[in-house]
Amino acid sequence: MNWLESYLCDALKRNVCTKVGCTTCGAREFRKGLLVEAAKQMRLARLTRLNRVSAVVIAQALAAVNSCAVIPADKFESAVRLILTDIWALLGEPNAERVIGPLLFGSWAGDLLMRMKLHHAAVMEAHKQFEEQNDPARVEARRAEKRRQRQRGHEERLARKRERDATRAKR
Repeated sequence: MNWLESYLCDALKRNVCTKVGCTTCGAREFRKGLLVEAAKQMRLARLTRLNRVSAVVIAQALAAVNSCAVIPADKFESAVRLILTDIWALLGEPNAERVIGPLLFGSWAGDLLMRMKLHHAAVMEAHKQFEEQNDPARVEARRAEKRRQRQRGHEERLARKRERDATRAKR
């Protein structure tokens, strides 16, 4: 068990928040603890924030991490997702892919990262489709088409009524 796996198991046993985007606590306790452990590994007095070097150190440790047997898999994945999200946000898309991708390739964390990227791509595609579908010009075109269809149906009903009235008038 490497230092990061030990930290993850310990933090999750203590039920520390690891929710990405937590609006209550921001997962501060988990993030601070991660920086403390990373600083120890880097032989620094302390780290006040994640930086490129500490992100690489954490990613290297993440490559050797496997799911903790005493922690439910979903909680463990949540913690690793938080770490990956923070690293990705820090480095930015092209740099993170170039720096972190090769470090995690073929590992459990690399598989999780791949699933995260696939999920992100699916969410972005759904968002794009939603935006296209709700484009004001398209919405107006759909409304206009519905109005035309309703008008056509109304005209057909009126024509049938005129025929019925004409038939009744002849009797």
